[in-house]
Amino acid sequence: MAAETLELRDYQKECSRSVFDAIERGIKRPAVVLPTGGGKTIIFSDLGESWTYAVHIGVRKGRMLILVHTEELIAQAVHKLHMVAPHLNVGVVQAKRDEHLGADIIVGSVQTLRKLPRLDRLRSSGPIGLVVVDECHHATAASYRTIMGELGCFDADSPTCAVGFTATLKRSDKASLGDVWQEVCFQRDILDMINDGWLCDVKGKLVTVDGLSLAQVATSGGDYQVASLSDALLSSDTPEFIAKAYSEHALDRPGVLFSPTVETAHVFSEALNSHGIRAVPVWGSMPAEERRDAIQGAHDGKYQVLTNCMVLTEGFDWPAAEVAVIARPTMSAALYVQMAGRVLRPLKGKKEALILDIVGASEEHRLATLADLTTRRIKQIQLGESLAEAAKREKRERNPLLRDYVVGYRDMDLFNKRTALWQQTYEGIWFVAMDKSLFFLWPSSEPGLYHVGVRRTDKKGGMFTHKNVTQEIAMAWVEAEVRDIDLGFSPRAEAAWRRKKEPATEAQKIRATRLGLGKLIEANPGITKREISDAMNVHTASKVLDWALKKARK
Repeated sequence: MAAETLELRDYQKECSRSVFDAIERGIKRPAVVLPTGGGKTIIFSDLGESWTYAVHIGVRKGRMLILVHTEELIAQAVHKLHMVAPHLNVGVVQAKRDEHLGADIIVGSVQTLRKLPRLDRLRSSGPIGLVVVDECHHATAASYRTIMGELGCFDADSPTCAVGFTATLKRSDKASLGDVWQEVCFQRDILDMINDGWLCDVKGKLVTVDGLSLAQVATSGGDYQVASLSDALLSSDTPEFIAKAYSEHALDRPGVLFSPTVETAHVFSEALNSHGIRAVPVWGSMPAEERRDAIQGAHDGKYQVLTNCMVLTEGFDWPAAEVAVIARPTMSAALYVQMAGRVLRPLKGKKEALILDIVGASEEHRLATLADLTTRRIKQIQLGESLAEAAKREKRERNPLLRDYVVGYRDMDLFNKRTALWQQTYEGIWFVAMDKSLFFLWPSSEPGLYHVGVRRTDKKGGMFTHKNVTQEIAMAWVEAEVRDIDLGFSPRAEAAWRRKKEPATEAQKIRATRLGLGKLIEANPGITKREISDAMNVHTASKVLDWALKKARK
């Protein structure tokens, strides 16, 4: 029996409440600013559930529509909605797909719905009451404004409201987002997310390329033209500088490189490979199967770096990625935030992210930098400082008596907000041990996704309760299972006895010896209760799960 709902994080609950509070106050178009990795899809699901319930009891009218601007983001939005709210009926309106009849939530393509006949067809099956705009910094575009206007989002007499979600409301082209969004009803700064452990801290390094000058690169719409930028990068020794910098600062760390064109993605990949760094290029028009294999190869450790031409800036999840190479210098804070945000998700053992900014020897234009990741003013990030460390230092310098808003920074740990005790088998399968049962994360055939499984340890048989979900959501589902299903024993990571260093009992040692851990006990005469308990859990889970994983790999 699977848990039916995921428990939202405190700030996600607050965000959802803030949206409805703003609407109740008469704000028709509130906006939410939430860093990449904040779990906005879970918030979408919560909004969808609340809105659908309100419609059913007659408090609200109309369904919820999520507007996205790329085919890939549509697939990801639908997939994640099914992950976190499988009981909701989600339909898609895009190109030939017209799945709006009976849908609780509709995920719609901006390119499709800007055509009035398609928008009219959508409205013919029932009104839209709430429009959720993903990546809402794009909403100044005519296509977005047309859809929102036709649905009544700008009409004071219309009941239809809109809410926008973005990691940044900054734009490089000076278009006024205030013409679309009336109020930021909820904002969570990246420094708050770092301090609370939901994102990892980040450091930046400038890679200064001799012979590269951005002063002569043509600009358009407030940023560099990609063709002109590509010429400047390739006419200098940028590929070699990048490869050497990666070797020096991130030799053993996985990462993502952002390049302006497909050509530069290939050239940078070749340069990295020439230095022994396993890299592979990915781009938008790449055959789907080849791109899937490349991304899966990164998740499997076959490749260390994905060099991409602006295809991984939005909606791409690879928590293991620790390094972002900005080999597409930009003056756009919004674009910079999207690129850097790809490597800020926490993972076990990942202490911090690293941003390698590629710059010329002398610049006349202001580039977006690490400081643009936060809405708080940071004058300068000193050599070797992380973003959180710079914020703490500047806060003290302004007023040493004030309490830092980033307090007690610690190494990030994906599980420091979890209650269940997570461990790994010898082959690396994550699991939570219950009384004669295991909840575990089984790698899917889809890149970076997992199945959530449960099985007994004393007999054969088991099942998958959720399939093809991200690691973060898979772990959240296990937490929900542990919370909702009574299997008689629920180990907690923060249990008092685990914090003590009491010696293992004789009963524990006898049981461990029977399991085959006698040599471990002999080698560690002072082994503690926690250590021997963890060892027995791992040994038992490995016997149950690892053989199946080896078989599946063959």
